[in-house]
Amino acid sequence: MSEGAPRPGQDHYVAQVRTNIGVADGHRLLTLICPEVAQTAVPGQFLQIRVSVSGQDPLLRRPICVAAAREDEVDIVVRVAGRGTDLLARETPGAFVDLLGPLGRGFTRPGRHEPVALVGGGVGVAPLHFLLTSLADPSRVRVLLGARTRALLPRQPGLSGLEGLRIATDDGSEGHHGTAADLLAGVLETDPPHRVYACGPQPMLAAVARLCIQRRIVCEVSLEERMACGIGVCMGCAVPMAGGGYTRACREGPVYDARAVKWE
Repeated sequence: MSEGAPRPGQDHYVAQVRTNIGVADGHRLLTLICPEVAQTAVPGQFLQIRVSVSGQDPLLRRPICVAAAREDEVDIVVRVAGRGTDLLARETPGAFVDLLGPLGRGFTRPGRHEPVALVGGGVGVAPLHFLLTSLADPSRVRVLLGARTRALLPRQPGLSGLEGLRIATDDGSEGHHGTAADLLAGVLETDPPHRVYACGPQPMLAAVARLCIQRRIVCEVSLEERMACGIGVCMGCAVPMAGGGYTRACREGPVYDARAVKWE
């Protein structure tokens, strides 16, 4: 058995789709019935999902972050980016999906009343939503969300109307005309948090990391890397480190201290 491979009967489940709703253009929120994952997942972890339970087409699993966990069910947000995610996004209530997880390293929890900022871009909202719902004092949280345009902002339950929520769009169709990193720059000038958590496209994460490093603010980033195996065997998700060498996003990540990553 390969290093890190799931043991038979452990970390490997067949989950049933409970609901499937649209939350943005090309984005679906699926609720999966899987108590084993719901009871063990922590914010920042992900699942490796195979669309076909019995077949091998598509062959590779798709890495999808956990967006929420409640008793016997977990939420995932699927952004349609190719054939595999398109098939997953079309799954109907009652269908089954084969998954491995929860996998990877999650976010470090802040102190009970520690002021934090969550910075999300596009589908990167999902793991931050899970982190937000796990915090004891959400009133101490700034939530800064960005997308290319209004139609691509994932509308997850519990985010709309949230105190401290600010929106940015690249085209100015909603909220600030700019990026989520621009919103963070403003917050750091006026009321800097103790910690920043971010997930989204690499250029956004690089900008967020630089802002926090300059101000010596603790920042954790969840990297959106392509993964084939998800268990550290294939080395397809190598991340360059600031101190030299590489680590595997699926094993040592996907959450990293922003200072540890080589951004250029």
